[in-house]
Parts: sequence; C-alpha cells; structure tokens
Amino acid sequence: MDPAPIRTLGNDWLKDFCLALKNVSLYSADHPRGREYVDRAYESLRRILESRREVLVTRDGSRLFMEQVILDRDRGLAQQLAEDLASRGIDSLQIHPTLTPEEHLGLIRGLMAKPDRVAEKGGFGQILMDEGVSAVKANTDRGRRSGETVSHEESRLLDLVVQLGRGPERGAPPPPEEDAASASSFLGQDPAAIAQAIGQAARGRGPAGVAGTEALADAVADMLERLAERAIEEHQRDREEILRDLGRAMVKAEPDLHPPLFLDKAGPRSIRKNLVSAVEMMMNDAVADLAAAHYGRHGGDHTVLLEMLHRILARRGDRQSVLVVVEQRLRQLGVDSQDARDLVDQVTWPDLTLPRRVQLLSRGDYLWRADFGRIKEVLLKLLASDQTREATTLIQKYFSGLSSADPGIRRAVADNARHLLQMLEKASKGQFVLGRLTELFFSRLQEEPDAEVVSRLAGALAFLADLKLRSGELRSALDLMRKTEALADSPIAATRERGEKLSEALSRAGSDKIFQKLSQMLLEGSDQASLEAAEILKRGGGRTANHLIERLAEEENRSHRARLVLLLKEMGKGSSSPFLARLDDPRWFLVRNVVGILGDIGDPNVVTHLKRVASHGDPRVRREVVRTFMRLGTPECEDLIIASLADEDRGVQITAVNALATLKGKRSASVLLDLARKSPPFEDVAPEVRQEAFLGLGKLGAAEAVPVLSEVLKKKGFLGRSEPAELRAAAARALGAFGSKEAISLLTDLAQNESKPAVREAAQQALQQRTQAAANPSR
Repeated sequence: MDPAPIRTLGNDWLKDFCLALKNVSLYSADHPRGREYVDRAYESLRRILESRREVLVTRDGSRLFMEQVILDRDRGLAQQLAEDLASRGIDSLQIHPTLTPEEHLGLIRGLMAKPDRVAEKGGFGQILMDEGVSAVKANTDRGRRSGETVSHEESRLLDLVVQLGRGPERGAPPPPEEDAASASSFLGQDPAAIAQAIGQAARGRGPAGVAGTEALADAVADMLERLAERAIEEHQRDREEILRDLGRAMVKAEPDLHPPLFLDKAGPRSIRKNLVSAVEMMMNDAVADLAAAHYGRHGGDHTVLLEMLHRILARRGDRQSVLVVVEQRLRQLGVDSQDARDLVDQVTWPDLTLPRRVQLLSRGDYLWRADFGRIKEVLLKLLASDQTREATTLIQKYFSGLSSADPGIRRAVADNARHLLQMLEKASKGQFVLGRLTELFFSRLQEEPDAEVVSRLAGALAFLADLKLRSGELRSALDLMRKTEALADSPIAATRERGEKLSEALSRAGSDKIFQKLSQMLLEGSDQASLEAAEILKRGGGRTANHLIERLAEEENRSHRARLVLLLKEMGKGSSSPFLARLDDPRWFLVRNVVGILGDIGDPNVVTHLKRVASHGDPRVRREVVRTFMRLGTPECEDLIIASLADEDRGVQITAVNALATLKGKRSASVLLDLARKSPPFEDVAPEVRQEAFLGLGKLGAAEAVPVLSEVLKKKGFLGRSEPAELRAAAARALGAFGSKEAISLLTDLAQNESKPAVREAAQQALQQRTQAAANPSR
C-alpha cells in the first residue's frame, strides 16, 4: 500500500480507535455506544489489513507512525495515544490480519489497564496474553536506550519538516506561535540534522518515499525549497546567508540523492529558485565536502561528480579558488596528488593545453568516461596539426575499450566507432589502422555477449565495408562479406545470429555511385575484377538488384544485357521481392526482362503478381508471361496459359500452344485436340495456331491425336483436299511422332503418292526421322 492511502486510512483508524478507548472507558464494551465505536474502529483497521501481511504502529516521542508514515491529521489524538503507549512501555504494535473482533476488544481492554498493572504483569505482552490476543505483538524500541527521550529541539525540528512535507496546498493551520519552529535558526545550526530530518519526513510524504531515489529527491527538494522560503520570510538573517546554509544541507543529504538534487531539482531550468541559487553560490568547503563524498563511490568513475561540479561552477567567476579547496580536501582524504590534480583539470578542461588534454585522456579510464565531444575535439586538433601518430595511438587505445569488462564502456565505444572511422578515412596515414580495426571489430563481434554492442559493431563493420568499396579495395570488402556468410551458416545459434545481424548491416553498404562503379567493372573490367564485382553486387540484396534492373533498362549492348540478366537471375534465387515492384514499370522491355527473371527464379508465389501483367498492353510482355507460367508449371499456371489462347495477339496464342505442349499438364492434350479439331471455343482459330497445335500433339505423343491428324491429311472436298497444304504438312510432321501401323502406312502413302510437294516432303522427313530414331534408340 502506498503511503498516501495508508496515511488517510491510518488517520481514520486513529480517530476511531481513540474514540473507542474513550467510550469503552466511559460506558462499557457491552453498552450500545461503546460497541458502536469499537466496531467502527475494527472496520477501520480491517480496511488497512486487507492487502497487507501486517501493520506496524510505532511511536517516536509524541508522534505516531503507521508503516513509517506519520499520522498527523489530528495531532492531539496522536499525542494522546503515543503517551498511552509510552506509559505502558509500548514502542510498537505489530497487528496481523488474523485479528478477530474479540482480539481487537482485548487490545482495547489491555490499553485501558493502568500502567502500574502492566508493570506488575511483566509488560504489555503478558496483558495481551491474558486477554487472549495472539494477532497483536507489543515490541520495545531497541534503538533507543531506556529512559532516553527526544530532545525539545529535535521535536521542534521534526514539527517543522512535517509541516514542510505537508505543504501549503494541504491547507493545514499554522502552529501556535509559541510552538512555531524558526526555520532560519535551524538552518544556521546543524545541516546534517536538517538533511536527516527532511529525508525522514520525505519518506512519509506520499508515494515519493517508496518510488525510488528520483521521487525521494523530488520530495526532499520541495521541503528544502519551502524551508528556504520560510527562513527568508522570517527576516532574521540575510538571504545569501540562508542560501549558503541551504547549500550545506543539500550536501549533507544522502549521497544517492545528490545527482538528482544538483543536476535536476536544482538544475538551471528548475522552478525551485532558492535551490538553484544555493547551488550556484555554494561555499567552497561545501563543494569540497560534496567532492569528498563522491570521489570513491563509483569505483573510479567520476562522471557524476564531474557533472555536479560543472553544474555548481557553471556561472561562477571564482572556479579556480573553489577547485583549490576541492583538491586540498581530496589530498587530505589520501587521494594521490596527481589523481586529485587530474580531477580538477577535468573540470577546467577548456583552459587546458592540447598536450595536457591528451595526457588526461591517456590516463586511467578517463578516455572512455569523458564526454565524446572532448575526445573528438582533441582528435580533430591532432589531425589538423598533422600529429597523426598521436591521434591514431589515442584511437587505438579508445577501441581497446571494446574488451572492457564494463558493458557501458563497450556500448559507448561501439556507438562512437563510426565517427572515429570517418576521421581516419580523411587522415593520410589512417588506412593501416583501418585494416587492423576490421579484424578487431570482427573478432569482438564473434565474442561479444551484449546484443546492443553486437548491433553497433555490425554498423561499424558495414561502414568499413562501405569505405573499402569507395576506395576500390574490392577483395578486402569481399573477404569481409564471405567471413560474414560463414558466421551466418554456423551451427551454433549465437554465432549464427551475429552473422545474420552483420549480413543485414552489410547489405546496407554502398551507394548508387559505388553500384555504378561496380556495374562498370562487371561489364568491362578484367576477368578477376568482373568476378569480384559480381560477387559483391550479388550480396547487395534488393538495393543492388534495383540498380542492376535500371542498368538493364538502359543497356544497349546485347552482351552486357545478357550478363546483367544472368547476374539478376542468380541474385533472385534467394528472393523475388526486389523484382516485383518493377512489374509496374512503364517500360515494356524492362517488364519483359523482369518477367523472364522471375521465371528463372522459379518462385510459384509470384503467380498472383504475374496475373495482372498477363493483360499488359504490349504483346511481347504477354508472351513472356505465358513462357514464365510454363516454367513455373503449377496447375493454376496451366489454367492461365489456356486462358491466354483467347488473346488477341496471334503470337501470344502460338506461345501458349507451345507452352502447353512443353508443360504436358493434365489438360494440355485435350485442349490441343480441341484446337486441332476446331472444337468450341476454337472455331475461328487461325491456321498458324492450328499448325502449332498439330506439332504440339506430336510432341505430347497423345495416341488420340492420330485419328485427328489422319483425318486432316486424308479429308477431301468437291474441289480436292479440304485442308490447306501448310496444315497438312504440319499434320504429317506431327504424325511422325507416332509409331503405330496406321501412322506409318499413311505417311508411306503420302511420301510416294502425294501431289503437293510440301506435304510429300513433310511425310518423307517424318519417315526418315522414324528410321533414324529406330536405328539410335538410346537418343
């Protein structure tokens, strides 16, 4: 349960419980009025116990707390019950959810027992046992010695911070004048006591006390701001003096609260103007205290301390004098004089010489802890002044952070890798370092357990690959790609995953300019260069596929076009997706090429996309679509080929007939027979298409075609043969595919007696082919 609800419920219970004690003492537990208040108090307690394992009620002097949340709505009742508990030696009551109404009444009776009676019994625990109460445990405060009480000054300070924690929005009436605590006087006393009291009160202020450091710092900041406001309004001391004391109190707060307090709650844009001013005019000794408190807190990482020091000194003209005190304090703590000086110089970075900055970056782990802007600035200055050796040495050390045990350092180094690589690319002597970095990055990627670092290393390697492509180091770039593919094929899942991530990153390497250069090398370079260019382009995925398709559309050289088509076919074996968008291109010849490539890829999933191209405005595209349907060879493709027989273009029809004969599908023979017979819906079929149907039936070797072909060859009309010589010649050539006696006899007769030379020669050729086939059965 959050503090805000428990404060409300706890104050309700306090009121009901005190009224129950009062009415039971005035009347009795059996009296209706007494019973009414006892039941009401029990219900109040049950509401608190509903979602808790237990409830702890404690006292501290005249204050009462429930689960460390002060019950302060009715201070009179809280003080009364606290005194009753104190007189009976009770420091806390531990109440369990198993509490019954009878045990609750027993608790009330026990608290009505006189203090002397409690002492005689040996303590309140025995009283509870006598009353049969097992769900309530009475405890003694082991943190305070017997007879010790809260001092009057401590009590008044607690009163003050409770009021500050309550805030003006609560509308609480001001305390009586004689009880009012002076904020100004308290600020001038012990800052540590103020910080401790405010921290204690903040933990009982709404959900901030349990929501974490950030929320607790917010509550503490609010109280400190109000404390300053109240002290200033009292006009007992100068505002500057009050704010300096406020700064000391901030430093004495819990160290975990310092970063949010100084950098956020009292940051430059904070609405807490007193805290902002207190930070900016903090006394030198207070700044030194802050530095001493944080110097050794994070294992040598002074990032947070430096941020706080920068915040404090941002607008001050006496930075040097403050830092002298800080350095002295650190030395008093036993910090090495050089380390103390390094910390101070890190604060005064803009005033340092370039050699000193390089020295600082080279010491310890500051190179990885420093703001990357500082590192970049130093490297740019080194490179600009031709100090390449110093720059590369610093870069090499920086990248050694990839082997750090701290994942934060590894992430930062990997994240900044690209910026440093760009610097090296521009440096005249940076190429040697780049080669070594490729090996380092690749090695670290295989071993790195952190997925975020792996991702960033993959990006850095992709940049290196891009850089190598730009500089013409094709073999080196190709070697990296091949190593990556080996990783992606690893049987070890973790290694395979790294390889796949790197492959994805490398697929984004390159630009249109690089692809243009590689395409030129592919088409016109030496055999070795052409092969390397092809290998790299093949690995570029959709980006290089799009570029090559565009190049294909513009290329006029037939040899170059053939090479481009061949490469695109190889690239498409993995995926057809880069080609599908090109089916809508307005250039018919490009669409035809893409359709042909899709046929070579052989992905049946593209059939849906090809359907819309089957009605393309250019018949050359439609013919290619029919051929592609034949190559894909699904039942749906056969149906689509048959549908194309109705195309208005005779060339598409002929292509469809040839496709059916090659496909040899379930419907191929029957459809070709209908074409040969001119059966519906092919009554108006063109002779050229019908000729192809004859030849297709021969290719299929369908026995039922023999009577149809024989009829075409023998059928006569009033004026002679009823079919044209061209059709009869095609039928004779097709009949040669059949070895039946009927077919051989008819062909022999035609070869000897046919008057039409074209038909006679076709029959002779068919018989000759039959003879050759019989002589060479293995062919």
